Amino acid sequence: ADAMTVKTYGPGRAIVADALLLIVIDGSMCAKDVTLDRGDFWQDESLLQMEGKKFDKKQARHISGLRSGRAGCKVSVLQAQAASKALKGSGATGPADGDSGDFVKKVLLARKAPIFRELSEDQIKRLACRLVLRTHSQGDKIFEQGEPGRAFFVISEGEAQVTAGGRRLRTLAK
Repeated sequence: ADAMTVKTYGPGRAIVADALLLIVIDGSMCAKDVTLDRGDFWQDESLLQMEGKKFDKKQARHISGLRSGRAGCKVSVLQAQAASKALKGSGATGPADGDSGDFVKKVLLARKAPIFRELSEDQIKRLACRLVLRTHSQGDKIFEQGEPGRAFFVISEGEAQVTAGGRRLRTLAK
């Protein structure tokens, strides 16, 4: 609970930049094509990608230029630094300051992967500390047939083609 703070913004003011989560308590927030009213929320894009099924699709993208509405707004805010401190206080031992967004993404990813569903909360946190997030572009080779296995991959977004001998065998997706 200490990680969340309540902030009041006057009309048209820029909303805090390093927020991982914003919940509108009163008033409204807006960006180019999105308005969030009382009870609506915004999460950092990296977290939205992990929890996309729980959010309104209009919010499931990065919102830049977020400002308070004409009458201002009151929001509950989870900032990256506060999230990092809260995670450390909970016994999670991996993320350094500034890495809390990645750590949260790793925890969410581990929770969603069917192979890890039976792990305890402590085991999930220890696993998240060891996960490495990687981004691959379309057409990148992740590994080739015949290479010894040195890693376990979980697709958090997008898809990967499995090929052998130049033939597409399967498409793997989130």
